[in-house]
Amino acid sequence: MGSPDDETDRYSDEGPQHEVTISKSFYMGIYEVTQAQWAAVMGTVPSYFGDNADNPVEQISWDDCQMFIQKINTLGLGTFRLPTEAEWEYACRAGSTTRFPWGDDPDYSYIGQYAWYIG
Repeated sequence: MGSPDDETDRYSDEGPQHEVTISKSFYMGIYEVTQAQWAAVMGTVPSYFGDNADNPVEQISWDDCQMFIQKINTLGLGTFRLPTEAEWEYACRAGSTTRFPWGDDPDYSYIGQYAWYIG
């Protein structure tokens, strides 16, 4: 986890780079929570891009997510939680060791193909 000291645009809180062992198996959804799913559970659509129910919900906080998780855990569908930082990084890296899953991309030439991004 973390990033190398010499990585382009690295922030000081991204280190030191270190190896982490994930000791328990975990499941993670492969899609973001949609606006329709959020609305079904929370009764609201707090999204700036609210014109398509299939878009991911955004404009929510960590606390909002905790309330969502608390509510869906009462529905008897399983036990849900946010991933730990290590689980999230493991899933996002997709086995890569480069700066981004698609490569190092020092000039941010390809980031727009993989993420919503504003320089």
